Amino acid sequence: MPVGQANILQLKTPLASPTPTPGTVAATTAPLTDGLAITIPALGGISGSFTTAYDSAPTGTTVTLTTYDRQPADAPAIVGAAVPLFWIRSTYSQPVSFSGFPSSLSYALPTGFSTAGSGFSIETFDGTSGGLLDYQVGSLSGQGVSIGSEAGVSELPSHTYWWELLCGGTNAINIPLSSAGQNTKLAPVCGFTNTIVTIPPNNAVSGAYLSFAAMASVATPATDGGFPDFHYLSPPPGTTTGLLSAQIGNVDSNVPEGVTFNSGLLAFQAEVPPTISTAGKTFIATSCTFSIIWTASGHSWTPCIDTPFVSGPLTVSDQTVSFAGIPYSVSLPAMTGSDCAGLTDCVQYFYIVSVFY
Repeated sequence: MPVGQANILQLKTPLASPTPTPGTVAATTAPLTDGLAITIPALGGISGSFTTAYDSAPTGTTVTLTTYDRQPADAPAIVGAAVPLFWIRSTYSQPVSFSGFPSSLSYALPTGFSTAGSGFSIETFDGTSGGLLDYQVGSLSGQGVSIGSEAGVSELPSHTYWWELLCGGTNAINIPLSSAGQNTKLAPVCGFTNTIVTIPPNNAVSGAYLSFAAMASVATPATDGGFPDFHYLSPPPGTTTGLLSAQIGNVDSNVPEGVTFNSGLLAFQAEVPPTISTAGKTFIATSCTFSIIWTASGHSWTPCIDTPFVSGPLTVSDQTVSFAGIPYSVSLPAMTGSDCAGLTDCVQYFYIVSVFY
């Protein structure tokens, strides 16, 4: 069996298509009562509630909650690079001083939504001022997610507030590497259920393994969302936001030889979750070779060790983005070191493609 660092398909955020798909909306108005749960309007198979904790609120104060399954035009952009699942808009009829906003929030994901390898979080915004008020990581139990907040916030009736529910994670699989080439459908994660990566013909020796993973979230070291275990590429000129990354390397210590791949390496098709609009964006791929250096005390990543490739605009059709692969052959050096089985003294080489818009 292969031993080593997982090669990652890292899914981050939006793609592009001709016209956005209209979303659906649900709304309710409820009295604000300290310590009592208020039901969040269910939508798209997601349902939940939040509990308030406030220091002061005038008698008769109400909250209006509106939920969305597509990003509304006036919703703030997420600060990290996770996959958005759900938007909750709130307005208050009178000023409220919260000691926790929310003091707790829980929601249930749709039946059939894969939570394997996933993490869930919430970003809280003042939509009027545009500021991020709080970021919290949730705990998962079955299809349920629970989130608490320590943010003390004073709500103003003239302001609009947002909770944006996010998903990020990785879901790895190990597969034999075929010298004839292969197409691999990756495990679902965070609503990405149909991602196919192509490995072209190569000179891999018999028995070599690759390890693939679907990775949602993470764009730059500053916004790694708690998933830092992969290499970072800088956005090409004219782009700012990461969409996805795919990387490959022979991590089987039993077959440590280098591999040369024909052109077309890491071609892929990724179907984006409907919560992410693909309209009006141009996507560019960039790629390079890097290495992971393992020692007894841990591991680290090198910068690119060759000149990065930068593509032209990628193909987008409806919710599917496609990359034709690297247009030339790619050679990965053999693993080196005295202990690549135990990963206490080893250098592994990888090739990564990242897509930005």
